[in-house]
Amino acid sequence: EHAAALATLEDGLAAVDALGAAAVFADAHACTRPILGATEVALIAARHPLLLVAGKPVVPVDLRVRADQRGLAITGPNAGGKTVALKTLGLSVLMAQAGLFVPAAEDSRLPFFEAVLVDIGDEQSIDRDLSTFSAHAENVAEIARLARPGGLVLLDEPGAGTDPIEGAALAVGVLTDLLERGPRLVFTSHFPQVKTFVLASAELEVAAFDVDPATGAPRFRLAYHTVGQSLALPIARRHGVPARALEIAEGALVGESRDLGRAVARLEASRREYEERRDAAEAERASLTAARAEVESLAEDLRARQRRRWAEDLGESRRFLEDLQRQGREILEELRRRPERAPLRAFVAEAEQTIAAREADLGDAPGRPPSPGDTVEVAGRGIRGELVEIAGPRARIQRGGLKFEVPADQLRLKCGVPPQLRARAGAAEVAAAAPRPAPHVGRTRVAHGGSDARCGARRGSGDAGAAPRSPRASAQLRGDAALTSRTWGEAEPVSPLPRTAVRRCATRRRCPTRARACGARSPRARSARRRTRR
Repeated sequence: EHAAALATLEDGLAAVDALGAAAVFADAHACTRPILGATEVALIAARHPLLLVAGKPVVPVDLRVRADQRGLAITGPNAGGKTVALKTLGLSVLMAQAGLFVPAAEDSRLPFFEAVLVDIGDEQSIDRDLSTFSAHAENVAEIARLARPGGLVLLDEPGAGTDPIEGAALAVGVLTDLLERGPRLVFTSHFPQVKTFVLASAELEVAAFDVDPATGAPRFRLAYHTVGQSLALPIARRHGVPARALEIAEGALVGESRDLGRAVARLEASRREYEERRDAAEAERASLTAARAEVESLAEDLRARQRRRWAEDLGESRRFLEDLQRQGREILEELRRRPERAPLRAFVAEAEQTIAAREADLGDAPGRPPSPGDTVEVAGRGIRGELVEIAGPRARIQRGGLKFEVPADQLRLKCGVPPQLRARAGAAEVAAAAPRPAPHVGRTRVAHGGSDARCGARRGSGDAGAAPRSPRASAQLRGDAALTSRTWGEAEPVSPLPRTAVRRCATRRRCPTRARACGARSPRARSARRRTRR
């Protein structure tokens, strides 16, 4: 009555047992989960699973068929690993499609094949009256019937077991027919005609198992883009075949086979040389890449440090200029209150020392090219001055009262006081050097061609008590216009002025009488006085 439940339980236990066995196998042999559904075959460091279970040493092999290729031809010596590689590919595909991990490295990729058709091994049978060749012929016929796009066909030495010439021709025909039917095709062969067919086909890739050039022993390493030799005679010699037999065999080789063998030998030598050069080039490229990465890292670090330094210098320069402007404003404000020039001179001297120290620290100013008004230095000569003009390849600089003409490409922009600040400082010094107008106190007499006008305090005002006139405080000027000025404490002699020069007075608005006064402080009067002096 519990038969159905027990059957269900048995199926469940079997599934759990299978999953456990698969997990144990994957963990014991470092299997990985392949990427299914890819368009190319890429088994990386694949190993034959049965050899792993048997505990035999296994050399990993890389099996690749690109997405734009229809098949792969594996060539090389006998006992070199061709058949093992073919079986490794077939078993890995079946394991992956059964949900098992495969004995290969990470990132191995496999397509999902609708069918895997195989002809590997010797199927001769006395009971069925089948020879080796007959058994292969039956398998090939069944494979051709089932082959279609989306399938995988594995053939081990098609055309073997009969006359080499006819067998080679049959192998070429079978391969051509299978390519036309559309499946992916991986096969092995020793026939020179098949190797020539593969080299002439753009749809097939060729690879060969490598051998030790010194001993002739197989190294079980699959090299792509090369055709391997069968090396039947060297292998026979290594296994103890008499030397006399080998000598006769070498002499009996027909011309085509001998020439093809020599051509393949030359090709193999060229391939080895190419691989050595490629390995050396890749090593050098890796070294150069590492060196370039290091140089780029150092350059980026230097650029970052330079940017930080420029930012710090810029901030410091701005703070310095702001402090310089603040001090200049304070000096100018102080000069407006009193005429002494000593504070301005001290400020200018201190600013020059500070600027010289900053120029020594900063050196050449980076960035823009020098322009007129900048402080420049002639490279290699130590001449520094203000750039006046640039005319083509020549430039003119001025230092003090001297002007120099130098090559323009030798100029270096120097860090210094901006032209605007120098102009303001110079204007402040000139303003401080100009005589201050005396207080407009007392009475002034202006004579124009014999007529008098009085400008002074009104009678009865609070300034009625003026100081007595002294000889040192008066000056008599003769000409078209004569001006006599008396001030408080000290008189200032003034040159004869034109009549129009006294029409405006700088102190007219402060004059109590609002009359046309002396005009000694008006701009037109000063210009007229300079012309008279000249």
